[in-house]
Amino acid sequence: MRGGMGNLMKQAQQMQQKMMKLQEEIAKKTLDASVGGGMVTVTVNGKSEVLRIKIEPQVVDPEQAHGWPENPRSVSVDCEMRPH
Repeated sequence: MRGGMGNLMKQAQQMQQKMMKLQEEIAKKTLDASVGGGMVTVTVNGKSEVLRIKIEPQVVDPEQAHGWPENPRSVSVDCEMRPH
């Protein structure tokens, strides 16, 4: 019975190592999602962190577009995640 418990612990450690490797691989992947026929696009990584937001100018009300570039084709914002 002792060998069975040791084998079980070894399998658990191997599974934990595989999970850590998979989490690292997923964290490196990115996903783009868009809405409104591509008017707004958001890019996130495998950690669910927002990396980029792209907004087409037609989406923004000119009356509320403070800081929006004059005559933009589109605006893309790179986001930097910082710990709180």
